[in-house]
Amino acid sequence: MTEVASGRGVTRIRHEDVVWEVVFSPDGRYLATRSGDTVALVEMASGREVTHIRHESDVRDVDFSPDGRYLATASWDGTAALVAVESGREVTRIRHEDSVLVVDFSPDGPYLVTRSLDDVAALVEVESGREVTRIRHENSVRDVVFSPDGRYLATKSAKDVVFDSSIGEAKDSVTIVLSLGTEKQERTVTLVRAESGREVARIRHEDEVEAVVFSPDGRYLATESLDGTAALMEVASGREVARIRHDNSVWDVAFSPDGRYLATESWDNTPALVEVASGREVARIRHEDDVWDVVFSPDGRYLATRSEDGTAALVKAATGREVTRIRHEGTVLEVVFSPDGRYLATRSDDGTAALVEVASGREVARIRHENSVRDVVFSPEGRYLIISDIKNVYIFPLNQDELFAKLCARLLRNLTREEWNRYLGPNEPYHATCPNLPTPEK
Repeated sequence: MTEVASGRGVTRIRHEDVVWEVVFSPDGRYLATRSGDTVALVEMASGREVTHIRHESDVRDVDFSPDGRYLATASWDGTAALVAVESGREVTRIRHEDSVLVVDFSPDGPYLVTRSLDDVAALVEVESGREVTRIRHENSVRDVVFSPDGRYLATKSAKDVVFDSSIGEAKDSVTIVLSLGTEKQERTVTLVRAESGREVARIRHEDEVEAVVFSPDGRYLATESLDGTAALMEVASGREVARIRHDNSVWDVAFSPDGRYLATESWDNTPALVEVASGREVARIRHEDDVWDVVFSPDGRYLATRSEDGTAALVKAATGREVTRIRHEGTVLEVVFSPDGRYLATRSDDGTAALVEVASGREVARIRHENSVRDVVFSPEGRYLIISDIKNVYIFPLNQDELFAKLCARLLRNLTREEWNRYLGPNEPYHATCPNLPTPEK
């Protein structure tokens, strides 16, 4: 381990096997290394080895809590260890009947969840090490996801459950249990209230549930299913706000950054835009071929879609009005909003990238390449658009005054009237675009 500024070697952490992973704590004060059946925890400033966490089989996962105070490990030996970082004290050892694949802290840090091949997800209170609940499924738990506020947990199982039987144990936990099943061709998402363990609601689907997604504020959740529907539910009450229906499988759902709108993607090529609070369908955006993405602007006011039909649609979220349809001669591969939401960039396999002013829908530029456009990205402050192809990277200022200043700095004169008419057309009045440069007479 080396100090970057000085190049001074702080310490060398020794293992008896291959080192597979090194993880820094969020505050950068500690480092964890994963090797074989052991995890070493080291204090960065001093190079002091705080502890070695030992398992009886290989360690699969290592995770620091968001505040960096705790470290969790998951192992093939069927256990997960929770350790207080500063002291190296083992708070608890969570035991399963099969390998533990994942350990994950809640976003705010008070809880830890483990995911195991024994069909169980365990929820633990970090400070005390107390096991809050065990959520049991009839097959391997495939996914565990906390809501953004850390108050809810979604778990997804690989196989079916019988819906009339108990789904998980949640006496003291706050949890959403997502279980997939085939009985009566239904799939169910079950919501359980933490304080009482009372089941608040079940969302039923007629085919496999692909995912559950929480809104950014954690107040709503949406499900996407192969039965051609997406369900929108209010978490606190368990009320189903809306059921969005498509003519084919729903394979993606996305909330706007402000949580006011939900967009769905389906193989029927018609993304739906829904107002979350009311469940009202604002718009149905139609394409003639597969839709590959729905993206909200950073402020949530606009939605962009991209399709294999060679178009990208830009829609105003509040009204559902289509601001513009950007047309390419090939599949649209990417749609990207600038950080301030003022511009939208698209790239296509036709070798072009388009830049559009969002509010007006006006196409500001169409950048053509001889090679395939590989990437379009805005600079973090939103001043530049960067486009790359196989051989080159191009940087375009978004401010027109800045763009003209850069161009004029490289030129020796203004356009002639003949050049002006050739490139800009006779309908555009001739004028000197670079006032500091000479204007040819012809």
